[in-house]
Amino acid sequence: MRLGEFLIMRGLVSKTEVDQAYHAQIVNNHLLGVLAVDQGFMQSEELESALLHQQEQTPDLRFGEVAIGLGYLTRGQLQGLLSIQAENRLRIGEVLVLKSCLTEQELIRELKAYREFLAEEDLKSA
Repeated sequence: MRLGEFLIMRGLVSKTEVDQAYHAQIVNNHLLGVLAVDQGFMQSEELESALLHQQEQTPDLRFGEVAIGLGYLTRGQLQGLLSIQAENRLRIGEVLVLKSCLTEQELIRELKAYREFLAEEDLKSA
């Protein structure tokens, strides 16, 4: 169960609010290939080629591994891009706070409850 679903289950936010927050994540969280072009590591043609290769020949590999395999990125460049991506990623709880659906204190409390819920679910399935 994802955090958004958990918050809906607990009656703290609506499905519409969670859907809007997920959409905000999609809009704001940069894809690795876009970051690679923005940082000057890849050309847009290389990005298109890597995406096509991934889709048609190696769908089980992540984009970064495909780009390295094709010689478009180095492992060091990939690590740098992953760091940039992680630093700038909006998480669902953060979006819900930014949209005033939850307060920071509520988010902190619910994250703790969510972790406890997941731990209990793991014990049940073990």
